[in-house]
Amino acid sequence: MKNKELKAVYDSIYEKGEENFFTFSPLELHNQVINLDLYHNKKVLDIGCGSGDVARRIVEKGAKSVLAIDYSKVAIDRAKDKNS
Repeated sequence: MKNKELKAVYDSIYEKGEENFFTFSPLELHNQVINLDLYHNKKVLDIGCGSGDVARRIVEKGAKSVLAIDYSKVAIDRAKDKNS
């Protein structure tokens, strides 16, 4: 799969309108992104990583590395606790 397919996932979210973004189950959205076959042997940047679940799963999908960042120190602390 290519970046175009990942872009299509995000485009489909915004086509419905930002106000409807959270009508998606976060787990469903994460699974759509994670299940794209894009990550093997790649370096990935996860912006807005929250507690790090997506970053961890991308590593499990074969990413070479993931740099996960979030604005919330609490989220980063939780991510470190869960994934160290």
